[in-house]
Amino acid sequence: MKKELQDELFNACPLLYRFRHQKDQSKGLRNLMELGICCEDGWYQLLLDASIGIEEVINQIKHTGYEEKLLPTAIWVKERNGELHIYMENENTEISQIVAEAISKSTKICERCGEKGKMRIKNGISCRCDNCYDASLLDIEN
Repeated sequence: MKKELQDELFNACPLLYRFRHQKDQSKGLRNLMELGICCEDGWYQLLLDASIGIEEVINQIKHTGYEEKLLPTAIWVKERNGELHIYMENENTEISQIVAEAISKSTKICERCGEKGKMRIKNGISCRCDNCYDASLLDIEN
């Protein structure tokens, strides 16, 4: 994802992405957020919506007195098998539902442009609209 879009996500959801610059998280897990958001720009709005929903849940938890280091946080965001995946630490049921909905929606949104897409199997699995899929076939052939 473009750096400008990543920065917008990080600024919109500072608690969710609070460990993006630290090598180790509270439980000693490798923080893969240092790699950035590992998907294309077409999922930006989907990821923003999911991130804002998760950020709201984190804020609710924070206001109950949890220490910040124990709050849910994103470990990594990436495309995997044509789907958006948001890997979390300390997530609860509500956050798990938001993540599951984002995964489901990502199978119907083109990862490249954000238009309506469908799952495609050609040199890997991806979710593409007809135009982006055709363009990727041309890239492969050239």
